[in-house]
Amino acid sequence: MNEKTIFTLAILVILMSFTIAKGETIKDEKILIIGLEGVSPELLTSLLNDDKLPNLSNLIKNGTMLNLTSPLPLVSPVTWTSFSTGKNPGKHGIFGWQQCNLDNYKTYIPLSNDVKSKTFWEIASENGKRVIIINAYLTYPPKPINGIIISGMPSPSLSTYPPELKEELEREGYKVEAKGYVYTPINEFIEDLYNTAEIRTKVALKLMESEDWDLFFILFPEIDRIQHCCWKDVEENGKHKKEVLKFYEFIDEKVGEIVKKASNATIFIVSDHGFRKSEKRFHVNRWLLKEGYLKLKPTLKNFVNSIMLKATYILRKMGLSDFILKFMKIAGKEPSEIKPLELNIDYNNSKAFSCAFYETSIYVNPKLDLNEREKIKEEIVRKLKEFKNNNEKVFKEVYKNNEIYDGPLLNISPDIILFPNEGYLAVGDFSSQLFESGYKETGTHKQGGILIINKKFKIKEASILDVAPTVLKIMNINVQEDFDGKSLVE
Repeated sequence: MNEKTIFTLAILVILMSFTIAKGETIKDEKILIIGLEGVSPELLTSLLNDDKLPNLSNLIKNGTMLNLTSPLPLVSPVTWTSFSTGKNPGKHGIFGWQQCNLDNYKTYIPLSNDVKSKTFWEIASENGKRVIIINAYLTYPPKPINGIIISGMPSPSLSTYPPELKEELEREGYKVEAKGYVYTPINEFIEDLYNTAEIRTKVALKLMESEDWDLFFILFPEIDRIQHCCWKDVEENGKHKKEVLKFYEFIDEKVGEIVKKASNATIFIVSDHGFRKSEKRFHVNRWLLKEGYLKLKPTLKNFVNSIMLKATYILRKMGLSDFILKFMKIAGKEPSEIKPLELNIDYNNSKAFSCAFYETSIYVNPKLDLNEREKIKEEIVRKLKEFKNNNEKVFKEVYKNNEIYDGPLLNISPDIILFPNEGYLAVGDFSSQLFESGYKETGTHKQGGILIINKKFKIKEASILDVAPTVLKIMNINVQEDFDGKSLVE
């Protein structure tokens, strides 16, 4: 073999091992993905600058941190399903915590069978890779896979694949979700966040040690939960701000423990959104009723519940909500068992409606004539774009579904998607008032997640949809053509 041939072969080997466009090596290697729901880029940067997060800082120093955008609405089932499938909601079929069956107007909570696109871990499993998935949204009921799934929200109870793993996790004290802040004293709530994240980490480390795996994903939602409760204190330097900062440091420790156990894996740290204050709630169905788009049934239940809604508003204004909750506990009733008051909608005579409390988008009645439906969409979008409260614009943007979604499931999506401005939160329930304040939730989601990878990239921003094709590409698995995300490596 002459020198020219040797040189040519050497060049070919180099070209096969490296990508030129973005400077990344593609290897068939293990991948660890840690989801940190709701990390605030601003808060993260501040703590990094103060040297409070050594493990995340080390990953960034030796890799890259990118700004990350997510599809709307910015709610966990939508953002994390877009992450796992690499597709927009028009293709994967998840549009919120609660969705409307437009055939019968019934509200349902989407579960794993409602995700109509394959997740990247299902694709990896089908290609012979062994996967371990802990606490991913919409994995209940868990589907058979080459590996392990521990279901995340909205799982009603601990559920696993294989099923026999459940008993072992119960002995460890594992639980899907910590106690909620609405019905729990704040110190107890924060303590349970620590306990839940600690046990989740312990389980992850055991599985990493005892099981073979090629792809490992674990989601920590606890930063999101503490910020929903205490974000006002973060922005206004309140008494619980230190607790939030301390919790970031605790999660950094857990990240360090898991990354260390993963040895030479490619590491992804993913956060789906940032955080902001939510001081005022805009009640979507109340506005639609006021504008004449929504009609109520003339029933006794609606009459009684309308009175109860007014009473609830007065009690909240007087600061007596906590007293009522304590009274209910004394009476042997758990507050979490009490559903929000509902009014029965006359769907046949309504032009538009929001389906449920957590469904903040708007459906236009599909039984109307197509031209009328389009006219109603245009009217509502125009009105809400211009809508103000005390000279403040309530919405940053209002979209028709085909402006931000595409795909075969567009026909089951809400018709109008709301993107509230700073300080506002939109909810689909009824209330006696169009706007209300005084809720325990002081923070909500805003656009702006993060992606940290322990590799160098020249780009500065990406979409959460890019993670799935990037993971598959690194694992040398063919990326489907109908992905909306793009691989960050070539």
